[in-house]
Amino acid sequence: MPTAGPAETIAAVRARVDASRYRFALVLAADRTLFGRLRHTVLAGDPEAAAHQVMELGPSTTRPDSPLASIQSHLRDHHMTYMIVTDPEGRLLGTVHATDLDDSST
Repeated sequence: MPTAGPAETIAAVRARVDASRYRFALVLAADRTLFGRLRHTVLAGDPEAAAHQVMELGPSTTRPDSPLASIQSHLRDHHMTYMIVTDPEGRLLGTVHATDLDDSST
């Protein structure tokens, strides 16, 4: 998935998002600690804005050892299509999408 440094401009990040299957980017520190998310609507905004100025703080995350049934339930109950996966220190590991999970995996 597309990522961005806090000081990167929206124009630079938007180019990476447009070239990916995702409609968002995640803002990370140098050690891959998750700072925030840049939603598609923000990426359509001021191209000179820095990522840290317009990012959504504290997006919802899950841990890699979370039970699949719990993730599925959270996605369904909150009408979400994906969850961000981080380690206990908050470093990005990836995402899990609702389409990656089915009832047979619980």
